[in-house]
Amino acid sequence: MRQAGQEAARSGATGPHEAFSSRADRLGYCPPLDGVRGVAIMMVLLAHLSYKDFASFAVSVDMFFVISGFLITTLILEEYGRNDRIDVKEFYLRRAFRLFPMLYATLVATLAGALLIGKTELIKETVSDVTAAGLYMYHVVHPVGIEILTGEFPHHRPLVQLWSLSVEEHFYLVAAALSIIVIRYRLPRILIGGCVAIWVFIGSARLLGHVGPRLAWYQRPDSLLLGVALAYVHALMPAHLTERASTTLRRVALVAFAVLVTVIGIGTVFAKPFGLFVSFSPFNGGSITDRMYWGRFGFTVCNVCIAVIVLAMVRNREWWLSRAVSWKVFRAVGVRSYCIYLIHVPLAVLMFEQWGSRDDQGELIPSGGAIIAYLILLPLLSELAHRYIEQPAMRMRKRKTTDVPPVVKTG
Repeated sequence: MRQAGQEAARSGATGPHEAFSSRADRLGYCPPLDGVRGVAIMMVLLAHLSYKDFASFAVSVDMFFVISGFLITTLILEEYGRNDRIDVKEFYLRRAFRLFPMLYATLVATLAGALLIGKTELIKETVSDVTAAGLYMYHVVHPVGIEILTGEFPHHRPLVQLWSLSVEEHFYLVAAALSIIVIRYRLPRILIGGCVAIWVFIGSARLLGHVGPRLAWYQRPDSLLLGVALAYVHALMPAHLTERASTTLRRVALVAFAVLVTVIGIGTVFAKPFGLFVSFSPFNGGSITDRMYWGRFGFTVCNVCIAVIVLAMVRNREWWLSRAVSWKVFRAVGVRSYCIYLIHVPLAVLMFEQWGSRDDQGELIPSGGAIIAYLILLPLLSELAHRYIEQPAMRMRKRKTTDVPPVVKTG
C-alpha cells in the first residue's frame, strides 16, 4: 500500500487526501556536504582570528544554516517515506545526543579556564556567556553584530560564536511540527513560497539598513528557511533528472559559485589592492545607513547562491565541483566542524587573555608563543573531543533507539 502511494507521488497522481511524499531518492551520505562544512569552518577560523581582513567570511554561517535546514527537513521527509509517520520524540532525542554533550562539556571547560586565569572581567563575561549559551538564548542576550549599531569594533567574548547555535536550536524546535503540517496537508509549494517571501522581506530590510528586533536580520534566519525550501524543491523534483536538466542545473550553479566567490571576495583584504573592497559594517563610529556596507547585501546574495550550489551538488555528485569539495581533507574537517566550532573561540580567548593583550579596538593581540600553542592545541583538542565525547554520545543514542517508539501520525 505504501509502495503504491510512493509510486503515485513520484508520478504526480496522488489522491486528494494522501499526505505529501518526496519524489527524491534517499539522500544517504553526501560527501560534498561534509566538504562544504569543512570549508565553512575554515572560513570561520579566519574570520575570528582576523576580523578586519576576513569579515565577509561570516557568510560561512549561512553555509551551515542552508545545509542544516536542508538536511533536517530532508531526513524528516525520508522518515515519513519509510514509516508513514514522524517520531517527534526520537527527532529531539537525536538532536539532544548530537548537540548537548559537546556543548555542555565546552561550557564547563570554558568556565573552569576563566576561573583558573582569575581575571574579574573575564570571569564575569564567561558566566554570562555560559548561562546564555546553556539556555540557548545567546543570540537574544548578546546579539551578533552589535557593532552594526554602535559603530565600534566587535568585542571577542569567550563564547561569542554560540549565537548561531542558539538560532539553529530555535529552528529545531519548530522543524518537526512544521514538517508534520506540510506533509499532512500537502503544502510544500505554499511552504516554499512562504520561505521565499520571508527571504525577500529580510533581504530588503537589510538592504535598507534595518537590523530587525535584537539584530534578528543579521542572524540569518532566512538562510535556514532557504535550506527548508530547498529540501522541498528537492523532494518535488523527479528522482532522476534528464541529462539536459542536470546540465542546466550545473550551469546555473557555476554562475552562483562565481557570484558567491566574488561577493565574499570584495569583503576581504584581497580586494583592497584592486580598489574593490567593501567594508563589512561601520567599525569607526558610523551608521549602518551612511554607505553601502557589505552586510546590507552580502548575506542575501550569498545564501541564495549557496542554496543553488547545494542542490546542484546533491543532484550531481560526480560533478567536478562536488568532487573538489569532497576532498578527504575538507570532509575530515567537516566531520569535526562542530567540535572545532565550539572550541576555537573559548580556547583563543582564554589563551590570548593569559598570554596577550588587546588593541585600541578591543581585538586580542596574542604573543607569538600563544599563537603557536593555539595552532597545536586546537586540532588536538578538537580531535580528542570528537573521538571521546561527540562520537560516543551519538553511538549511545543509536543503542537506545527502540523498534516501536512513540510516534505522531501524519496521515
